[in-house]
Order: sequence, then C-alpha cells, then structure tokens
Amino acid sequence: MIVRRTLVALAVAVVLTAIPATASAGSRPAASFYTKQQLQAMSERYSAREPASAFYTKQQLQAMSDRYAAKAAYDALTPDQKQALSNAWKQEARAISTSQQSSGGFGWDDFGIGAAAMLGIVLLASGLAVAVRHSKSRVQPLGA
Repeated sequence: MIVRRTLVALAVAVVLTAIPATASAGSRPAASFYTKQQLQAMSERYSAREPASAFYTKQQLQAMSDRYAAKAAYDALTPDQKQALSNAWKQEARAISTSQQSSGGFGWDDFGIGAAAMLGIVLLASGLAVAVRHSKSRVQPLGA
C-alpha cells in the first residue's frame, strides 16, 4: 500500500512538472513582454550603475589585472614556446604529486566513507523490508 502510494505520488509529480514545460514551449521571447520605453529605462539604469571598482577590493582588481596580463603574455608566445612551457608545468606537477603521495598507511577517510555508505544501504533495505512486511500484514482476504 505504501509502495503503491509512493509510486502514484511520483507519477503525479512527473505529470505536474511536465505541464508547465509544455505550456511554455510556444511562448514568446522575454524581450517582447516589455515595451520599448521599459527596455530603454532598464538599459539606462544598467549603464548608470556603479563601476566594477565599487564591487571589488583593490586586491581583487589587481589579481584580475594580473591574470589578464598573464593571459595576454601567454597568447603572444609562439607554439614552440607554449609547448616548452607546457612541458615544464607537467614536470612540476609530477614533482608535486610524487611529493604529496600518502605514506601507505590505512586510509581512514576512505573507510569512513565506505562505512557510511554501507550503513545507508542497510538502513534503506531494512526500511523497505519493514514497509513491505507491514503492507502485506494489513491485507484482508476478500471473503472475510
């Protein structure tokens, strides 16, 4: 009974979710909901907003500027220089990854994840078993 109710509720939810999607499939674009005057007013408000320096700290603006300059410098390199730089980065990444390898001890973090997953599976299975057993015990014979 519980399983049947759950499946019916799931089917109703799927149908109700599909209705707005089909209704909006043939709708007009968002820009057509506004008049030209409203669009002009929104454009003016957008252009009059505060500059980016009001939203970012000096350090953030400097970091963005540095990243932009680094990208421009990278784009100016020849393909051979880019390949050499890529090889150097790969060697450095290998050196870092080999120095950060674990000592070969027991991975307690992996054990915890596995134990939690197993506990969840056991609880889910036992809950389903109780629900099925409970629903079978409530079924009355037709002749009674």
